[in-house]
Amino acid sequence: MRKPLPTRLGLLAAVFSLVLVAVVVVTVALVLSGPQCFSPVLFGRRDCLLLRSPLVWFAADRAVTPPQPEVMQPFAVPPGEDPTAIQDPLPDAQVTGLARENSGGFIGLRGTWSELANDDNNLSVVPEGEPFIGEFVMGLYMPEPPVYIVTCLVDFVQRPCAPGAPLTQTIALDSEQIARVPIEIHGLSRGLHDLAVVQWEDLGAERYHPVEPDNGRRGIFFQVALRRSLAVGGDTTPLTPTFERPALPLHVFGLQGLALNPWLLPWEKQYGGLEEFLDLQASPGQTLKLYLHLFNTSSTRVDYALAAFLNQQQVPVTYRQVPHIPLYVTAKAGAWYPLPIEITAPTQPGRYELVILGEPFPTTRIDMARPLFEGLIDFSLELGLWSSYRIFLDVGDAP
Repeated sequence: MRKPLPTRLGLLAAVFSLVLVAVVVVTVALVLSGPQCFSPVLFGRRDCLLLRSPLVWFAADRAVTPPQPEVMQPFAVPPGEDPTAIQDPLPDAQVTGLARENSGGFIGLRGTWSELANDDNNLSVVPEGEPFIGEFVMGLYMPEPPVYIVTCLVDFVQRPCAPGAPLTQTIALDSEQIARVPIEIHGLSRGLHDLAVVQWEDLGAERYHPVEPDNGRRGIFFQVALRRSLAVGGDTTPLTPTFERPALPLHVFGLQGLALNPWLLPWEKQYGGLEEFLDLQASPGQTLKLYLHLFNTSSTRVDYALAAFLNQQQVPVTYRQVPHIPLYVTAKAGAWYPLPIEITAPTQPGRYELVILGEPFPTTRIDMARPLFEGLIDFSLELGLWSSYRIFLDVGDAP
């Protein structure tokens, strides 16, 4: 026997009222918990952040409009200067002094006088068909300097810093010593290109005998980098790669940057943050299924170029069954993206370092970063890259 219509309407009204009350209670709890859920009400911080994720989905998409391309002219070479010489090279004594004043280290990247195109020295005009000529300089002032590895990324693809040079260059310096790495980049097409010179701290013997706790030198500050924009033919027309736009991001929880691990939700229960992941095992040639967590706490959409490195050698990242070198991804403001990726383990047994590096705004003119992103981001485009922790990957019979 069917229930009378008024009875069915009453049941629907009751259910609707319960749902409405639940929504109101959850909404009030989220408001009281704050944007980062540091004082969660009714549920834990993880659940609080997950419940806030729909706010990211429906939030207005804020993005910065890039400047229109233009044709740049280099500065006039000062009288008496050789146009092909490195512009205003720092004397060794000055490099050592700067290293002493800056917590033990100094790095610099310069081009030639004929390439200089702005006062901040981060934009070079390269004649079409000719190479970019420059120099990377590093100085140390510390009791026991570490060994460093230097490599170059052009449009976030690894290549030797100069013809005939190895893909990575190992540099061991004593305190108050200076190293100068020649940079010579050939084969650049007309338009805007991005050059990043990366200085990577080598773990050396610590890779096989890690210090306890072993994450001291495996954190996100093991590398520094300097970026420079290269306008070939004076043209600042940027590259136009296809940026992946992952759907349904999660609410970011105060982290900026990258993390790599095998978990969709890498939640550290005791402290309410990201669970640390430092060690991984694989068989030779195994496909590693991992999550690359991308966190954007900025108040604007951020584009990224992402790349994986095994022992400082760039390897493909497979996303949605397509290998990428690099992987281009764009992230909404205030969003966390757990990206499912695949990386192939080496075929030779041994212990390897696996890390992900990320370059924000890879197609943006470095000299325009300050006026474009003033008040929207809290990081520099010219200095440094985003990084995950260094993971020890043991393949086969490695210790």
